[in-house]
Amino acid sequence: MSSNHETSKSVGKLENNVTELGAWLISVHSVNVEDSSFGAKIRLVFKFFSDEINSDHCFKRAGSRTYFRPSETNNWLPGQATEILNRLSGGISQTLFYGEKPEIGFLFHEEGSPANQFVLEMVYEGHFKHVFELQKFPYEIDVLSIDLVFWCANEVDLLRTWQVSNTKYTSPGGDRLDLPDFDVGEFGLSADQLQHDDKNIRCDFKIILERKPWYYFISSTFSMIVIMIFSLVTFGMSEEGNGAALGIIGSLLLATIAVRFVISQDTPRVPYTTHIDREAIATFFFLIFIAFIHSDFNTIIPSSSETLVSGVSFLVVLLFMILPMIKYSFRKPKLLRET
Repeated sequence: MSSNHETSKSVGKLENNVTELGAWLISVHSVNVEDSSFGAKIRLVFKFFSDEINSDHCFKRAGSRTYFRPSETNNWLPGQATEILNRLSGGISQTLFYGEKPEIGFLFHEEGSPANQFVLEMVYEGHFKHVFELQKFPYEIDVLSIDLVFWCANEVDLLRTWQVSNTKYTSPGGDRLDLPDFDVGEFGLSADQLQHDDKNIRCDFKIILERKPWYYFISSTFSMIVIMIFSLVTFGMSEEGNGAALGIIGSLLLATIAVRFVISQDTPRVPYTTHIDREAIATFFFLIFIAFIHSDFNTIIPSSSETLVSGVSFLVVLLFMILPMIKYSFRKPKLLRET
């Protein structure tokens, strides 16, 4: 409940016709790249004024809060006609805080605030559409978005002046928000997307999601590097052993295919090449190039330079493979205001 309290208090002094909207990320519980979707739970916080809520008819008092039943004041509550444009499934997660009858959320008055100022907190959970850009996979950073539209549901909504909190939060770390394969970065409402149309309001809740690439680096990149190193060992064989060297390289090509087959079960199926695909392609071309040097077709590279040329080629391919990983490891945190 501490995050509710923190979000609610992030609002300054408001005028009587101003309703402030804030949001907090509770969890990102699934990411499905192939289906272009993600699952998340967010808490929307409305801070508004109303003279229609009678403080003498409260549900209960707990600490600094006085709670009321939202169902008894629906005619004055904001956010009653909320549409999520990219929602695939899900909706409001009702609470049983008020007893057996579910309510849409928490409605309360905070001690120390004006007598007619109230806070409504509602939780939305569902799956949302998002097309992932995976050209840099597994070193990609995605900005997930939940597109919110608040329509006028009552006469009071027509009188509201909306104010969207542009505060950006960061993940508290640990297992609170992060997934096994992803870290959650900044999240918050995007006031830049604020649009008014006959008192309706639209804004985006954005979440920065950063992949943890080390499984793919160990399983694929490191394996490809080891395969290429083994191909260089063939230059330690005598010239009479070129046939055996070609046999070794052929086996290494088969090993590369085997690695790709195993790792393909954990890589997204997309109609373009990702970085991990380009690593495998580079390994294939490198092994074919080594095989060409050992073959009788090589009339370009003299025998005295074969080892040097192969070593330089290996370093070029190695740099191509690990440079994105190095850049990703020492990256600056991506911020929502930069997107």
